[in-house]
Amino acid sequence: MLPGRPVPDNRFSPVGGRVEGRVGGRAPVSGRAPGVQPVAVLRLSGMRKIIESTLVSLDGVVESPWAWADFDDEAKAWALENLRGYDGFLLGRGTFEPLRAAWEHVRGDPYLDAVNAARKYVVSDTLPADPGWNAEVLRGGAAALADLRRRPGRPLVKYGTTRLTRALLEHGLIDEFQFSVLPVRVGAGRHLFADLDGPAPPLTLTGTRALRSGMVVLTYSAGTTSAGASSAGASSGGPTGQASVRRR
Repeated sequence: MLPGRPVPDNRFSPVGGRVEGRVGGRAPVSGRAPGVQPVAVLRLSGMRKIIESTLVSLDGVVESPWAWADFDDEAKAWALENLRGYDGFLLGRGTFEPLRAAWEHVRGDPYLDAVNAARKYVVSDTLPADPGWNAEVLRGGAAALADLRRRPGRPLVKYGTTRLTRALLEHGLIDEFQFSVLPVRVGAGRHLFADLDGPAPPLTLTGTRALRSGMVVLTYSAGTTSAGASSAGASSGGPTGQASVRRR
């Protein structure tokens, strides 16, 4: 979840990441890349989690959140608290480059200072080996991501629903979704999961948190029917239940 607002660009994805092209119409990838294990196996083995965090309006829009997502002091403090529970960011090139351009030079904002200092893992076969901004380039797609998950450490967070989300879902590499639902109706715009082919994994509600502004943070465990641990900053005492995400 991003309280900061990057330079507006209608190609950007839900929370600052740019859409790298529609993925609709592509044939789903069958099977998993070598070395990629199902989510259930990863959890049992104690591997680090990948969490996707996305801003969503009441009517399901995720596009251009800087135009409609307002953060009060409580929401900003919660976002910073949440960020401190992660070991870094997982990004595609189309997200990494515009965020770096918008935020790398910013100083004195506690949240953006934490973002700038955080480790970034960027999935790309075209970026240079050392792109700067405290980033490590991952080459080799899903197999490289599976290798990253075998390293010890806290969870990694991915902001927004992008083309990388599709690849992660196809290989069972997203453990948790965190939807921050804001009390606004946007109307037009790209909707959550609208660009994804095939079914999303079954989701189990594992945590809720309501903020004074009316924002509600819903945490779901992906790919399992058992309740998983909530992400940093989410309550584990909320109601639980399974849900299926269907394409609009």
